[in-house]
Amino acid sequence: MSLESAQRAPTAPPLSDPWLPAGEAAPACRRVGNPGQAHRDVLEALPVGVLVLDRHGRVQGCNRAARRLFGEPLLGARWEAVRARAVVPASGDGTELRLRDGRLLSVAVRNLGGEPGRILVFQDVTDTRHLQLTAGRQRRLAAMGETTARLVHQIRTPLASTLLYVSHLRRPMLSDSDRIRVADKIQARLRHLERMVNDMLEFARGDAGETGRVEVAALIEAVCQTLEPQLAVQGATLTVDDRTGGAALQANDDALLGCLLNLASNAMQARGEGLRLELSARISNAEVEIALADNGPGIAPEVQARIFEPFFTTRGDGTGLGLAEVRTVVEAHGGRVELHSRPGAGARFVLTLPRAAQMLPSGAERGHRAAAGEQAEVIS
Repeated sequence: MSLESAQRAPTAPPLSDPWLPAGEAAPACRRVGNPGQAHRDVLEALPVGVLVLDRHGRVQGCNRAARRLFGEPLLGARWEAVRARAVVPASGDGTELRLRDGRLLSVAVRNLGGEPGRILVFQDVTDTRHLQLTAGRQRRLAAMGETTARLVHQIRTPLASTLLYVSHLRRPMLSDSDRIRVADKIQARLRHLERMVNDMLEFARGDAGETGRVEVAALIEAVCQTLEPQLAVQGATLTVDDRTGGAALQANDDALLGCLLNLASNAMQARGEGLRLELSARISNAEVEIALADNGPGIAPEVQARIFEPFFTTRGDGTGLGLAEVRTVVEAHGGRVELHSRPGAGARFVLTLPRAAQMLPSGAERGHRAAAGEQAEVIS
């Protein structure tokens, strides 16, 4: 055959390969190696689990690590069915999943280029997360050890006051009204000690506890309802600006509610009458920012530098654990807390937390979306 006839000869259609990048066909000529087989060999050797899903959420490809994580069968199975048999229900926020054998997986999702479907990548982070929790607990215990002397002093002061008040009750000529007044003071001191012990226990625990799907709007509503009577007594106001549009968190609602109430309580104690609180929430990329601002006296820079330290307080009756507990709880949820303040210009605390992944739509809704050509969410 001449060169010219060879150039006119029809070329063979490109060979498809599910492991090649989307839109890229395997070359017709395979004289030097086999690129498709090379891709498969690399994916099989990866230490992370890889699943390739079509637009309907069915597994079209998987590697050895994925089979070890989720078991067989995988090919052709729906991701929902695989998740139901291998993953603990409601165990993650879409970026992490917990298997039924206790292992924790991080999840990364990527689209298949111009084709419908997704690639799911799973990495076992059980040991890493355990080390992080252990290190965090050790840091908190170290902080408690460093401040034991201050804690003993704080306990000794209200305890001495209580003993003094108790001695007053032994006076034979004490009137009933004075006896009641002394009893009230004893009760107040004992409650202060109880609050100090409870704060210390919460700080030492330092985890998020049991978590679930918490809508930001519901959390804000709970804050408003809880603060309403206190605000009325103090003559303070609270305005709300929720721009999250139904977004949710994977969180312990009681723990986060306690954080926001703690911040509001600090503001009420710092300002008193005429306090104006502004509670706002917005979405920033894959995170939710919840901010509480006040028109109080503001916080000096030297105080800001230490305000989240355990047992640091500027109030005579404070335990110094409230804001430390706020930071501990927020960090246990994978978030962070920031303070913005200037003396005389109020304070603004911002809690930034990871947003929970959207829930899978119902079967009927998925069918409607598939008919309309939409791609359904496959992770959460």
